[in-house]
Amino acid sequence: MAVVALLSTAELPWVPCHEARYEMRIRDYRKNIDQPEAVLNGLELVDGRALCGWLDSLSTAFSGEVETGCDGTEKITLRVRSADAREAETTARTLFTLFCDTVCRYADKACGMKAREYSRQIDSLLLLPQSDSIQALVKAFADRRAILLADAAGGVKYIEVLNPAEAGVAHRTAPRLLVILLSIVATLLLCCAIGWYVRVAQGAVNRDKS
Repeated sequence: MAVVALLSTAELPWVPCHEARYEMRIRDYRKNIDQPEAVLNGLELVDGRALCGWLDSLSTAFSGEVETGCDGTEKITLRVRSADAREAETTARTLFTLFCDTVCRYADKACGMKAREYSRQIDSLLLLPQSDSIQALVKAFADRRAILLADAAGGVKYIEVLNPAEAGVAHRTAPRLLVILLSIVATLLLCCAIGWYVRVAQGAVNRDKS
């Protein structure tokens, strides 16, 4: 249990401090809009790991201990720790604002390019002999273009914050040593309770046999 507690509390500092955290994910349009692949090819707004590296390069100019990470699900975590709660919140908020500004400016440009490509496809389709299939394709392209234009106009955010209730709010971290000790004590109490139950059950069985 001590080993499990050490591993599960690896992100906690030994000395308690104040931590402000943002967890976020960037929209991937390839999962939200279907074909044609030629139009949507490469529409990944920005790479999460590259963004984490960029944030790390900025962190030296700010106060507090800054950590960034991107897991296998493309969830980006921005964590700032400091002895002062206001300092942690200010640094986290400033880096998050820079993050949003960079992503949105790039995404507006990328979505605008794709929207123009949809317009080009629609114009070329309208020059063809019209049929039900052509008209259905034109409508589908127009709907997808509308999604991109709405996002470029700010109708839908490019960044989804996954912890909105606590995003950027500093909280006191738990003492890591205390968490480990409590885990060990809880395990010992559980073992004692199981041992007592086994003894009681064995006594009952022995009485039944006698």
